[in-house]
Amino acid sequence: MIKLFKLRDYGFNIAAVSYRFTQEVKHKVYPPVKAPMQDCANALALIVEKAQELGVDTSRISLTGGSAGACSSLWIALNAGKKLDSGRIIPKVKMVSVIVPQTSLDPVQMRDWIPNSKYGAHAFNLGGFNEFVKKRNSILSTINEYSPYALLSPEKNKTKFYIFNKYKPCVNKKVKDPTHASAFCIKFKEKCDDMKIPCETIFVKDDWNASIENMKKNL
Repeated sequence: MIKLFKLRDYGFNIAAVSYRFTQEVKHKVYPPVKAPMQDCANALALIVEKAQELGVDTSRISLTGGSAGACSSLWIALNAGKKLDSGRIIPKVKMVSVIVPQTSLDPVQMRDWIPNSKYGAHAFNLGGFNEFVKKRNSILSTINEYSPYALLSPEKNKTKFYIFNKYKPCVNKKVKDPTHASAFCIKFKEKCDDMKIPCETIFVKDDWNASIENMKKNL
């Protein structure tokens, strides 16, 4: 994503965050997905704490990432103001620009959007997708804590979302890459539109450059 946008050429300050993977913490943190999301949020909070030293304009923070990194970026933006386990507060974010995000971690919702979905069991320390579906109701409140789609709120959200996907728009059909299906983007956009939350989805690579120019204006 950073290479694609050539962010340095546009005068952006860049911070690349390392975080724990779910498989590293599956017997230490519950749910395992909490670890990478909190790691990324803590890194951002630390940057904001040291903003003057680093020369960062905290009113113009943007997050980016692909796939799991995209999901984490959305989660951070949608949890602005909340306290992390470290005691730090998640900073507000002006813009999120992500590629192929998983906007939902709800297995029933994912199967509805993408019939051959099989992603997400590892995030909750479950053995496979069938077990994920079976136990879904008993852990739904936990799932919703980490599912960007469930966290969308017009009262809380002031962030502009740009969501990129390399596949053609498609919902309720089996796809070759269900983990990165365009349905994740379409459904997130639909809910944003219903709540009047600014969100742009871009599916055709030829349109990406124009969208990047729009993002620059928003920052």
